[in-house]
Formats: sequence, C-alpha cells, structure tokens
Amino acid sequence: MSTEKDPKQLSAAYWSALADEVDALRADGRWLPGPATTLEVIGRSGVEVDHERLIAWLLDPLAAHGLGPALLGAMLYRSGVSDAPPPEELVRARVKKQVVRATSRPDIVVLMPSHTLVIELKINSEEGAGQTTRQADDHANVPNAVLVFLTLHHQQPTDGRFRAMGLRSFAEDLRQALSEVLKPASYAAARGRATADNYLATLERMLGMDPADQEAARFWLSHRKSLPEAQQAAQRLLTHLPEYVAKILESLAGELGDDLVVSSFHYMAPSQRKIGDEFEEQAVLLSRKRWLTNGKARLGIGLGQRVDVNPDRPYQRPWWGVYAADLDAVGRLRDTWKLNNKPWAGWVWWKYLDLEPPADRSDLLTHYARDVAQLVRVSWKQDVGVLNQVLDPPAS
Repeated sequence: MSTEKDPKQLSAAYWSALADEVDALRADGRWLPGPATTLEVIGRSGVEVDHERLIAWLLDPLAAHGLGPALLGAMLYRSGVSDAPPPEELVRARVKKQVVRATSRPDIVVLMPSHTLVIELKINSEEGAGQTTRQADDHANVPNAVLVFLTLHHQQPTDGRFRAMGLRSFAEDLRQALSEVLKPASYAAARGRATADNYLATLERMLGMDPADQEAARFWLSHRKSLPEAQQAAQRLLTHLPEYVAKILESLAGELGDDLVVSSFHYMAPSQRKIGDEFEEQAVLLSRKRWLTNGKARLGIGLGQRVDVNPDRPYQRPWWGVYAADLDAVGRLRDTWKLNNKPWAGWVWWKYLDLEPPADRSDLLTHYARDVAQLVRVSWKQDVGVLNQVLDPPAS
C-alpha cells in the first residue's frame, strides 16, 4: 500500500501526527477502543445461547423492551410471508426456546394464531448433519410453518425449505424499531429499552456496522501502526467483505446476463508453511448457472478470502481473480494465458485487493465491494470467451 512505511524510518513528527489523530478520534467519540457492550465486557459476544435468549426476548411482543410485535412482524416479512397477521394478532404470539420435537430441537419457536415461526440460530458454528432437514420434517404438518436459518454471516441451510437470513437484517430491523418507538413511559420500560439498545450495539460490533470500527479500521489500514484495537477492528470488519461482495455481484449478474449467478462457498486450502495443514477460505464468484454443482461454482471470477482474514499477512489478505475447481480446467486456463506463477487452491490467478481507505470516508466494505465488482466486470467481459471454451468446448 502506498501509505505503508518502515517504522525504523519514520520521523518523530510522523509518530506525533499519528498520536494526534488517535487523540482526535477518541476525543470526538469516533473510536473508543476496547469492549463497549455487556456481552463484550463479560466475554460472551460469541456465545450462541446468549444470543438465542436475547433474540427470543426481542421477538416476544409483550417483553419489557417495549417494541411490541415490530421485530416479529419484520422477520415474517423478510421470510416472504405475504399474509402475516396484523399487529393486534401478533401480540398474542408466544415465544419458546429449545422446543423438543420428534427428531429435532429448534432454538426458537414462535407460536401465533395463524403461523408458526421456527428459527435455527448459528453464531460461530456450522449446521449439524441434517439439522435443518430434521426440523423441516418435524414441522411438515404444522400449518403455515415459517422456517428461518438465522446466522451471523448469512449462511445457506442445507434444506431448501428454510429461508436464509443474516443477523445483519435482524440488526437493521432492530435499529428501525428502536428509532420509531415512543420514549419509555417508566423506569422499568427504560431498562428494557436500554437492554435492546445494548444488544443492537453488540450486533453492530460483530457485523462491522459500528461506526467506531470503521474509524479504527480506517486508521489501521492507512497507517499500520501497532495498535491492537485498531488491527482487530480491521480484521473484524473485513470478515464481512464476502457478504458485501455477494450482494453487489448479484446486481452485476443481472446486468451482464440472464444466465449468470453468484456462488458463495467455503473450501479448504493447503498451508504454505506446514505440509498437511489446511485453512478454511471462502470464494464469492460470478459464474454461469450451468457451471454450478451442488450450488458451488466450478468456474468463475470473484473474491477469495481466508476465514481468519488478516490484511497484514500473506495469503490472509483478500484477493480477487479466476477460480476453477477442476485441476484440468486450471491447467488449460494457465496454458491459454501463459501464466508462470503457481496457482493457489484452485485460483488460476489472483491479485490482492488494494485496501487503501477511500479519501471521502465512505463505508469501507461498500468501497471495497464496489472495487471488486468493477474488476470482475472488466475481467468477465475480457475473459468470458476463454472461460466458455474451458467448460463448454465446441463440439468436434
């Protein structure tokens, strides 16, 4: 990056300027490092059962948060329910946790006069083997059952009867509900409202939505100064880059052709340091529908990123390029393009993203995602002919 400097060559004036910048950020309240919410302070922001309890509480129309059925109605709307009951009926909903069925135990079940909402929640864990299928089967005979797979990173369920939903959507609905509700009428109501506010802050920190994280990450990516809080904010923010890229590539897919889709999936890549070790990575690719196998693209152009992303370590910085799942396709593409460098875990070629923060202080993830989309747009138009020949060779 253009702003990266050798610490040994930096002048006292440079370090003084950085210190002044940090002081200004803190004085304005734009960056206050360290834990700030209750779950963060007690070290439980990654504990799934705590999120389950808070989400169930927020979905209860009669709970002390004072938001009524606003979040329950919003979740039904996002789940595609076109005939959701009106608020006066939603207030009769009853929320239960860990409901045991014949072969499954959903995290949250909301019983309503006309619908049953079933939620399987994942924070830092993957879906268990056949988990959503067992839950869907157990609710197959329940009238108007709405099945939601609610996850931190908008993961896809293995069973298509479930609707995928990210906690980012839940956080947006919570923020909207809090902005529209009247001022608490009592001290008890104010405490409930404060709990809802505090949980929203936790979600925003976890999801890279916190403006303070934006400032801390911008500082780190600009200066690379050894400030652990800023570095952690940058890593926390970049964890959500694949979600932003997937969303903007979906728009690009519709623009470039009806047969284009976005494929997002995880895979294992070999370690560069120790033989036998593997690391989990994620690809978000623009591809053709006919190039998909079990929802994963065999060929495409897009973003690659380690799950434990780190902008300061080789192979852990986000990159973009051409990916091919088949070794034969990798070889054919490399021969066509006469590439000399080594391929990386299916990536025929790749380049690291430029993580220089934008000068206009716009949202970092949106800025980086747009950069990826523009690079993919140009590359797709230039290289789609070659990609077509690799997976769709002309008949001899």
